[in-house]
Amino acid sequence: MIESKDKYSEIEACFQKIKEAIVSYFKNVDFCKLQHFSKTNGEIITGIDCEIEALIVTLIREFFPEHGIVGEEGTNFESQDGHTWFIDPIDNTVGLVSGEDDVSVSISLKNGNEHIYSLVINIKTGDIYEANNNGSFKNKKKLVTFEGDLDLKTRGISSCGYVNPSNVEKWRDIMKILLENRYPIRISGGAALDLCYIAEGKRACHLSIGAHPWDIEAGFHIVKSAGGIVEILKIFPERNSVAFIVSANDSVHRRIKQLL
Repeated sequence: MIESKDKYSEIEACFQKIKEAIVSYFKNVDFCKLQHFSKTNGEIITGIDCEIEALIVTLIREFFPEHGIVGEEGTNFESQDGHTWFIDPIDNTVGLVSGEDDVSVSISLKNGNEHIYSLVINIKTGDIYEANNNGSFKNKKKLVTFEGDLDLKTRGISSCGYVNPSNVEKWRDIMKILLENRYPIRISGGAALDLCYIAEGKRACHLSIGAHPWDIEAGFHIVKSAGGIVEILKIFPERNSVAFIVSANDSVHRRIKQLL
């Protein structure tokens, strides 16, 4: 633990306020009346994305005005003391607009390179995933990753398919290997919940060749605290993203690296 007891209690209090605010917000949302708009990069955004980010940022600044904040929708405060928050206000906006259930809010606090506290809330089911000093939890029940082998094929391999023109061919090669070996593949629109599913034993591993920090920091923390493995393969500073493998256990990690 790199935080003092009093500091950590304050962090816990801030996260509790954030949880309450998010749950309260979505009690009043009419998902049937959502309007969406296009970003300059071709992705879509709703008013909810911006409102949730603003709500979270306001609460963080009330507690910790000295902390840095990086949000998907443009928030960027430089840290004055080494602490930085990573916020994805809506992970899987397409799922939000289309009525899917795997839609989440993802928040993580780090001090330097160390995760301090993380939170992922499935806004459609109400499930709350957290990682803190005591481990990883879903609705306050402790999580443990899958202990079996990848070749049992009882757990899926997930990805969000973050692909840009420079790595389409590499992604095709990866998919070809997995399909030829008949591994069950899950492609979603949100890395945060995919990683939470690894933490609770529902998935074997997750592959990505380019995800942003706000997509993955909370999920990384939740997986690692549940006994899983996170390996960064490559950092792309020019687009603020990383390629990585997240695995449920050593056996799965060795096997997926051998395959790829």
